[in-house]
Amino acid sequence: MRRALVGALAAVSLLASCTPSSPVAAPSGDPNFATVAQAVLPLSPDPAGSPQFARFYHQIPSWTPCEPALDCARVTVPVDWSAPGGATIQLALMRLPATDPGHRIGSLLVNPGGPGGSGLDLVRAAKEAFSDGLRARYDIVGFDPRGVGQSAPVHCLSDDRLNAFLTTDTTPDDQGEIDALVKGAREFAAGCRARSGALLPNMGTRYVARDLDVLRAVLGQDKLNWFGFSYGTYVGSFYAGMFPNRIGRMVLDGPLDPALSPASLGAMQAAGFQDEFDRFADHCVATNRCPIGSSRQTITDTLTAFLNRLDTNPQHTPSGRLLSETDAITGLADAMYTPLAWDVAVLALAEAYLGHGDRLLALADELFSRTKTGQFKDNSNEANVTVNCLDHPGDDTVADAKAQAPAMRAASLIFGVSFAWSNLACADMPHLSQPPVAGPVRALGAAPILIVATTHDPATPYPWALALSHQLASGVLLTREGDGHTGYNRGNKCIDSAVEAYLLERTVPKRNTRC
Repeated sequence: MRRALVGALAAVSLLASCTPSSPVAAPSGDPNFATVAQAVLPLSPDPAGSPQFARFYHQIPSWTPCEPALDCARVTVPVDWSAPGGATIQLALMRLPATDPGHRIGSLLVNPGGPGGSGLDLVRAAKEAFSDGLRARYDIVGFDPRGVGQSAPVHCLSDDRLNAFLTTDTTPDDQGEIDALVKGAREFAAGCRARSGALLPNMGTRYVARDLDVLRAVLGQDKLNWFGFSYGTYVGSFYAGMFPNRIGRMVLDGPLDPALSPASLGAMQAAGFQDEFDRFADHCVATNRCPIGSSRQTITDTLTAFLNRLDTNPQHTPSGRLLSETDAITGLADAMYTPLAWDVAVLALAEAYLGHGDRLLALADELFSRTKTGQFKDNSNEANVTVNCLDHPGDDTVADAKAQAPAMRAASLIFGVSFAWSNLACADMPHLSQPPVAGPVRALGAAPILIVATTHDPATPYPWALALSHQLASGVLLTREGDGHTGYNRGNKCIDSAVEAYLLERTVPKRNTRC
């Protein structure tokens, strides 16, 4: 649940203070903050009743024990939903059966975010992620979306080349550094084309939403029960727009605004990470023992100077690894996902200033899903870039990046420029086999959909939740006052109780409840 729309800063978009701070807002009149006009509309005709899709919707999954207390299965879906008679792939599913089967409500499909996050991993962690009450009455079911993990994973580069791609300088100062970014983007796209074949142009979220409807059907559910975190809210929003009459109980925690343009997503997310960094700095000062500065401004100035040094001279660390500017920014971004990591980040920055950057590298490793030896634990980075490029095409040339850089820098002194140049990764990626479905989601006729948002969420800024709550005809906003990414199971009993009452009893909280 740590990975947001951006995930690592190399992908496209789409981070207790003593100083009051306001939720991030889009500057009025700024042309970068534009919405996409096309709406997400219901599918017609309904694929569930179409003979050409019957072999997918009428599957009976064969569940077999695969890990202690867990069952696994595979479900077949078409590679290209516009060509159901063509090639197919299999999606990997995992289930934690309800502990109180006599009072079982049904299956609760879950997604941890990304794009690129593994639903199997979320089920493995279900005892920590979901309450006893939810696990008693629901089968917790996760799946790896197409192209992710164990579901026909996309691959683009060897580990050493992927590491080089992810750590390329994303704050270019001259034409040589711009050329390096362009070269890396082209190498990544060429690798994806060579290694991932026909699946690559069919990786977008619209296809994940269609896969999800098949999973609903093969699990024997007339309605979809869904708990999506971060990018999982994007999948859920698309599903609601495409299948509004099949919504059962849907929680969208840490939501994205599906109506925003790529530049808007990037700029607002950069501002979200900056807002949380400012609060992190205030927290450090409030401890009266902050080793990296005595005020928000001095901490910012010290960090900026440190990043500038790394830009020209990456740091040799005691472990023998190099700490680059990109790794330092990524490590800091990782710590913004939860205030539980703030004290670790303070220590990591203090050590890095003294030439001991291994702890800051470890934070970057966490967000990159990378080991200390430079190996990658999964294909989440490749899936993250691929899906985002397909979902948010455009604004991906050098000229676009140069034009957006001033606004991005204004949104975030620390993170903004990296966001401006991150879309370059999409310049040579293929487009969806069908145009992306993007735009405001109404989901007319849907049952109440619970939107959970955190006022200082760095990865999915609070204004996105506000926008989605106004778009969805049946959207109900539940707000957590606080820091960090997503709201459920973050120590706020008011939030947890409201979410569980909704999922267990269909009790919908009053609109605009704040906890």
